[in-house]
Amino acid sequence: MSLFDELISLTKQILPSYVDMPKSKVAKIIRTLFDIAIRFPGKGRNQPLIDLSTHVIEWCNKESRSFLRMKIENKLDELYFKQTRYQDSLKLLSKLLHELKKRDDKLLIVESQLVESKVYHALENLPKAKASLTAVKTTANSIYIVPMLQSDIDMMSGLIAADERDYNTAYSYFYETFEGY
Repeated sequence: MSLFDELISLTKQILPSYVDMPKSKVAKIIRTLFDIAIRFPGKGRNQPLIDLSTHVIEWCNKESRSFLRMKIENKLDELYFKQTRYQDSLKLLSKLLHELKKRDDKLLIVESQLVESKVYHALENLPKAKASLTAVKTTANSIYIVPMLQSDIDMMSGLIAADERDYNTAYSYFYETFEGY
């Protein structure tokens, strides 16, 4: 059993022991373990991460931990995107975005709409990809965006500009992305 598999197994096993802990501490611990698992190098890591995500989401639903569930659902959307399971991603995104707009969590809305834009771009639905990206930029203007997320937004803007054959604008966005990374 590899270290990656042990981390996934450990995360699943210790979830029930978090019932009595404060929700914010549990969310921090689970997100940290999940982020470590995502950054693990190697191929074939997406399916175990999807399984872990669904396990954590089910646990969150049982324990009424909606904020952690929404964060993990956003990560699950990205994993579906990476596995080219676009319809699964869009189905989960529509439900998630509706819920996020009620809660007004702008940072998570930006991250989710960016994934939505990537999915539509991959499906070659340029109008919807552009609409999602416009929504991302509108929401992002009202909050602080970390540089890596801003670079992802610029990268998506550059890809859409290149698809529209506006190469000067695409170059500008790609240069901003390069600077951000």
